[in-house]
Amino acid sequence: MCSPRSLLTCMCSPRSLLTCMCSPRSLLARMCSPRSLLACMCSPRSLLARMCSPRSLLARMCSPRSLLARMCSPRSLLTCMCSPRSLLARMCSPRSLLARMCSPRSLLARMCSPRSLLARMCSPRSLLARMCSPRSLLARMCSPRSLLACMCSPRSLLACMCSPRSLLARMCSPRSLLARMCSPRSLLARMCSPRSLLACMCSPRSLLARMCSPRSLLARMCSPRSLLARMCSPRSLLARMCSPRSLLARMCSPRSLLARMCSPRPVRFFTQRNTDCDNTCVSVENVAL
Repeated sequence: MCSPRSLLTCMCSPRSLLTCMCSPRSLLARMCSPRSLLACMCSPRSLLARMCSPRSLLARMCSPRSLLARMCSPRSLLTCMCSPRSLLARMCSPRSLLARMCSPRSLLARMCSPRSLLARMCSPRSLLARMCSPRSLLARMCSPRSLLACMCSPRSLLACMCSPRSLLARMCSPRSLLARMCSPRSLLARMCSPRSLLACMCSPRSLLARMCSPRSLLARMCSPRSLLARMCSPRSLLARMCSPRSLLARMCSPRSLLARMCSPRPVRFFTQRNTDCDNTCVSVENVAL
């Protein structure tokens, strides 16, 4: 052990670890120095010392007058809640509503029973399970390739219509024609106003209303006693003129003078005119009337 190469000799050598640790420049010596962090923490002015001082928050919290002490006092709310007569104790009693709801005969227990409607709805063979199956219509509608997904895609017509630059958005903008037409100052609003021409025409005192009234000229003309009705009656002059025995019919008959005058055969007419006080006879042939 005392040989120059022994472990003890090596440990006490100037280059050994033990010598280095015990040297005034070692880490242990530096940690225990007055300027070290450990010395600062253990100093009476350190944060730990201040936290444990009678005026610190920790000391005040642990004092018998602190909020924590008052909360744990027999008269505190926490103590009242934990008492056997408290609301929490009454809620957990066998006669309470909560205890009755959790009993095996309760409505909740009956709802969760295998024969209940809820259990049947949640069964793998239920309508809900079939609707949520990958082959169901609902699953196909919610698939990324479905019509609904295509309609809601950014490139779809619906998305284009709902975009702020769409035609619908432009039509509903305050500067659009539709918005201007629906504005209270628009032409349509002015036309429908009580003072407008359209409102005046549709009023009971308007010209149109007066023309359609029973006393108006139009109503009198369309009446069975009107002049037009009398003219078209069988006894009227127009009806008599259009009858086969009328003067016009007789004049147009083949035996009448007018028909003979319009015939293609030449007729000689002798007319006499006075020119320079001379009587001359002019013969005219083939006069077309």
